[in-house]
Parts: sequence; C-alpha cells; structure tokens
Amino acid sequence: RYEQILAHVNRNNIQQWIAIDDLHSGDEVDLWPIKHRHLLVLTEESAGLGCPKAQADLIETLELQK
Repeated sequence: RYEQILAHVNRNNIQQWIAIDDLHSGDEVDLWPIKHRHLLVLTEESAGLGCPKAQADLIETLELQK
C-alpha cells in the first residue's frame, strides 16, 4: 500500500500527509521506508480508529506535523 499512497501523494503534490492502515503483518510495515514510517498510523483490523492506541498514535503523528 505504501507505493499506492506515495503515488497519490506525488500525483497530487501533497506536502503533508499521514497514512492510516490496518496492515496485517510486520512484513508489510517493513515495506515502508524508514523516512516515511513515522507517517504511518497502524490500526487493528477489527477496531480501526476506535482503538485507543490508534487514536493516541494518530494524535502524536498529527502533533509532529505542526
């Protein structure tokens, strides 16, 4: 999904972005380059952003973009 997201970002000249995803394995996270991994907020598949940890991670990621 990283490649899809980055293509969208580049195609639309998006300067600030965050990806929210429910990657199912650690292997998928490893496909995210280190330089962009801080922009990835992981959620649990069944809870999505309803998960308190995902909410906290999203808030932290948004704070870092200020």
